[in-house]
Amino acid sequence: MNIPLTLGLIATAGIAMRWLASRIGIPVVAAYLLTGALLGPLGIGVIGAADLAGLLPATAIVSAFTLFMVGRELQIGRLRAEGRTPLTTALGEGSATFLAVSIASYLVTGSPIVSLALGATATPTAPATVMIVLHQYTPRGPLTRLLRSTVALDDVLATAAGAVVISIAGWFTVGEFGAGEFGAAYLLVVPVVGAGGGALLAYLLPHFRDYGHRSALVIGIVLAFLGLQALSPIAPQVAALVAGFVLVNQLRYSRAFWHKFEEFLDFVYLVFFVYLGAHLQPDLILGAPLLLGAYILARGLGKGIGATVGCACTGLNIRTGAYLGIALMPQGTLSLVLAAMAEKIYPASDGLILNIVLASTLFFEAIGPFGTALAIRHYRETHDINRRSGAPPATR
Repeated sequence: MNIPLTLGLIATAGIAMRWLASRIGIPVVAAYLLTGALLGPLGIGVIGAADLAGLLPATAIVSAFTLFMVGRELQIGRLRAEGRTPLTTALGEGSATFLAVSIASYLVTGSPIVSLALGATATPTAPATVMIVLHQYTPRGPLTRLLRSTVALDDVLATAAGAVVISIAGWFTVGEFGAGEFGAAYLLVVPVVGAGGGALLAYLLPHFRDYGHRSALVIGIVLAFLGLQALSPIAPQVAALVAGFVLVNQLRYSRAFWHKFEEFLDFVYLVFFVYLGAHLQPDLILGAPLLLGAYILARGLGKGIGATVGCACTGLNIRTGAYLGIALMPQGTLSLVLAAMAEKIYPASDGLILNIVLASTLFFEAIGPFGTALAIRHYRETHDINRRSGAPPATR
């Protein structure tokens, strides 16, 4: 099957499942994953291994656009207004997750390198999953604002932590930090390129009145960052993150424009999540059940306990931290990118790191959207709940 036909099939089936999801009240991300599982080799086999290989670039594209939108959430003025709560919470849940998974993995494998790598991959939250759930339910309230800011900071910190851990792994395995191509390019060139792209967008966007032209300009700049993969596998994501940050702090654009742009991203997310669901392989999940179980359990506990402690340190109650930890469960692209980089630097793991992260990603992408939806609904911040109750959202 050729790529255009595969994309058409994915889009048609995904849209149909999204309609069904809206009728029965399940998160749309879970519907996309189910669609991929049904269409992929595990299901009816309409999408085969060759088709999955042909869609491999979708991972890099989606991660770049997602990190660009995450960077757009890092408005300095808003972060100052919200105080230290998002940063403290992100540091709390990120540190707790890294430590919990690293320790649990070491107890199972006895390998410090594999354990550190798995700890680094467990830290990021999937911003695409969280944002698509928020886009579906359109919640408003303090928990939603804290969730958006925490997810953004979480991925910034996770990217930095991943760079450090992979550099340490490279030093242990090949005797030099950064493993050659990674260190200098990541630390110096990539953020500068990203900042330049963001500044260029801030200069050019006001010269275009049509939303389509503005969207095309943003898409072109973000896609151009994919050329940085020659420097480092994670370079396009870092550049896109910095570009989004620079753009949003130099140029205040209307919500209407970003709403139109998110309509384009809906299709990009659809393709990616169906593609991810098609990779479901039982032998992958059953290959290392003890390590996989320890990874999943430690990551869940780390997110929940870390977010609770982080919120408590800033004066928020335990209930807020608990719901925030549940909302931060999704795991996605950035974890897979970090796992692939760790495999490249430490090939002695023989695919173990990547397999564990892929299986856990499928697990958390299946249950994570339900957790995010559960948190915002139980915190009474969705529009349907507020309309029925006639009351404002809960504050704490």
